[in-house]
Amino acid sequence: PFWRAGCLRKVMVQHLLHKKVWLNKIKKFLPSYVNRHGRLTESQKSHIAFLKDFDFAKFKSLEVSLSKSNLALDIGFGNGDYTINYALNYPEKTIIASEVYLSGIGSLIRKIKKESLQNIFIFNGDAREIFENLSDSSVDEINILFPDPWQKARHNKRRLFSEDFLDLIYKKLKKSGKIFVRTDWEDYAETIIESARARSKKYKFQKINELNFEFKTKFHLKAINEKRKIFTFMLTKK
Repeated sequence: PFWRAGCLRKVMVQHLLHKKVWLNKIKKFLPSYVNRHGRLTESQKSHIAFLKDFDFAKFKSLEVSLSKSNLALDIGFGNGDYTINYALNYPEKTIIASEVYLSGIGSLIRKIKKESLQNIFIFNGDAREIFENLSDSSVDEINILFPDPWQKARHNKRRLFSEDFLDLIYKKLKKSGKIFVRTDWEDYAETIIESARARSKKYKFQKINELNFEFKTKFHLKAINEKRKIFTFMLTKK
């Protein structure tokens, strides 16, 4: 019955929110995101109920059969527009998409179902925890587009991209595996450059104009409209 389905969706969302509160108490990393529980649309709520069909845990159960696949990570996918278009453009790739906000996850699941995609798995949590659950030399590409800049100097230590982050992911990347990162905050761009230079023995670092796959997200268009300079970088594992 319709009312029972509605109750199931409500219980699912409440379970996920409770799970996030519990996980926040046992954090392994200094959070690189702000904890907030924004309002969910009815569509987002209804689609979150299908998270189990696309959850990272399902990827883990298939990891052996996917071990030779082209594995890409999309960290902080927002509303999922880039992720969907990336997946449509590269159907041969397996994509792990990471996001901490349920609103974005609900939106992405709606788009996955609309396009009938089967190559996207979702991780709801701190992206750095993904790497603790991946095999060494398994990742081909990592996309980090417009990560939270944490503008205030006292918050800079919360930025995702750092020397420690590069150390964390190094073993998980395949040889010549690539990291693409883009920001519209000059100060964050400087942090990226400094971190990459500090790990120059591990990575080849380049400033580039375009990603391998370009799709302008909401944040990208906003930066363009506000005439902010956009910085795009590529790091390649040596």
